[in-house]
Amino acid sequence: MLSFKAKFELADWLNRDLRPNTIAVATLLQSRRADNGSWVVGNEYHYQQTYTQFVSRLSFILFNKAWRRYKLMIPNAATLEGNGRGHKIRERKGANLSFIDAIQPDSDIKEVHWHINMMFRRPEWMPTGSFHEIVRTVWYASDWAMPDFKIEERKANFAAYALKDGPETLMVGPLSF
Repeated sequence: MLSFKAKFELADWLNRDLRPNTIAVATLLQSRRADNGSWVVGNEYHYQQTYTQFVSRLSFILFNKAWRRYKLMIPNAATLEGNGRGHKIRERKGANLSFIDAIQPDSDIKEVHWHINMMFRRPEWMPTGSFHEIVRTVWYASDWAMPDFKIEERKANFAAYALKDGPETLMVGPLSF
């Protein structure tokens, strides 16, 4: 577990290089039915692959020709959290409740559904509402997606919250600055 100071130094490193302006949290299915009818239990490998495919699809939609020529990826970072034996991300009482308002660092909840904390740098040429809608649409097309998905503009140091369990929770496959 990282110290309080180390968390913020790590978050500063991510913020300086990534400069995220949009954050999202998505709950993942804990298991799903495969094409052959059997049940597949989700694990870190499945979720890493899901997020990698999600970022590739999102980048293809946003940067069509540049993605095809140069494999240009949207600047992003994500952390995977949970253990699959608990509650959804947070019990939100209002649709306008911010992530920052829902953060409960001293919470006793030890068992939570698998979920992904995502950070993106929205392209400057794209309106915020359009970007949010595209991200939502692409995420819901993922195999392991649940309807519990929240996206908003970054208002505070979300990177420190996302990296609260340390850099080992960072998904490095799709990481792009």
